[in-house]
Amino acid sequence: MKLTFIGSGDACSTGGRNQTCILVEDDFNAKTFLIDCGPSTLTALKKINFDSNKIDFIINTHMHGDHYGGIPYLLLDFWINSNRKKELKIIGPRGIAQRVTDLHELLYSGLNFSRMSYQITFQELSPDFIENVDIYQVQTFLMEHNAFSDCLGYKISNGSKIFSYTGDTAWTDKLFSLAEGTDLFISECSFFNKNSKISHLSYQEIVDLSQKINTKKIVLTHLSEEMFANLDKVKFEIAHDLLQIQF
Repeated sequence: MKLTFIGSGDACSTGGRNQTCILVEDDFNAKTFLIDCGPSTLTALKKINFDSNKIDFIINTHMHGDHYGGIPYLLLDFWINSNRKKELKIIGPRGIAQRVTDLHELLYSGLNFSRMSYQITFQELSPDFIENVDIYQVQTFLMEHNAFSDCLGYKISNGSKIFSYTGDTAWTDKLFSLAEGTDLFISECSFFNKNSKISHLSYQEIVDLSQKINTKKIVLTHLSEEMFANLDKVKFEIAHDLLQIQF
C-alpha cells in the first residue's frame, strides 16, 4: 500500500499546509480511497494531476470542517468534470449521512444527490467495533475529541498490511490498542507540550509513552504553530504535504 499525505495541516493550515487528507492506493487490491477530506483536498489533488475518479470511497474520522469540508467540492467535480459513473461510498461516524447532505445543500442549494451522474451511498460506523468496509477490515476506536458526533480512530487491514490513524484526539489509553501490531501508526500531534484545555495530542505525551506504543513506524501530522517552533526537538517522522509512505 502507498499512502500520500494530500493534506497534513491543522484547521488553520498552519505552515501553509493543506488541511487533512490521506490518499491510500492499494495496487494489490486495485482500490483507492481517501481518509478525511479537508476543504483543500480537490485543489491539492489537481495540482498533482491525480485522477480523482479512481477514488472508490472516502472514510471520515469526524465532522469538523477541516476533515470533511472538502467532500461537496469533490462530489461536484465528479459530476461536472469527470462524468463519474461508478458508485461513491462515504463512510464515517454515526450522523455522517445527514451531515454531508446538509453541508452539500448549504453550499449548493438545489443540487441534490439524485441529480448526480453516479450513486452516492453512506455507511455509518459504530465506535469500538470491527466492521467490513469494502474489502477492508476496519476497527473503530472512540477518540477524545469534541465534534458533532463520534470522533473515530481507525485501524485498517487489507489482510497483509495494517495501519492506523488517530484522527483528532486528546490522549486516551485506547491509543495503545489503536496502534497495536500495526505497520504504520499515524498520530495527530497538535501541540508540543501537553495542553489540557484543548482536546488534541501533544508531542510530550506521545514521546513519554512511545515505548508502550507497539507499531513499526510512527508518523506525526496535524501540527500547530507550537509544534513548528519545536521541530528540532522531535525524534519521530513528521508528515508534510505529498509525503509518500509505501509499506
